[in-house]
Amino acid sequence: MSQPRLPHWKITFLDDNRVMVNVSEMSKPFGKQPNDWLKYKQSEEYLHALLKRRNRRLADLVKVTRGGKNSGTWMHKDVALSLPVGFRGRFTTFITTYQRRS
Repeated sequence: MSQPRLPHWKITFLDDNRVMVNVSEMSKPFGKQPNDWLKYKQSEEYLHALLKRRNRRLADLVKVTRGGKNSGTWMHKDVALSLPVGFRGRFTTFITTYQRRS
């Protein structure tokens, strides 16, 4: 597990044959919750298209862990990359750079 840092931001990544991003941490500096992302019609369409294209279940791409060391909402990196809709450009640049390294 690595924890890339941005000024005032802590975002945890889990790498278990797929990179999962703690989107609870990712959303916090922007005063948002992960479920805010699902309010956008484009988000729902993207998620359904990704599930169909990859022949996956929602549980493969989104995981909620309550309590413990790794609590929060976790999303596969491909889903998490679409989350910064409306977030600051600097953050989007950071997450895209991280994706290229992994």
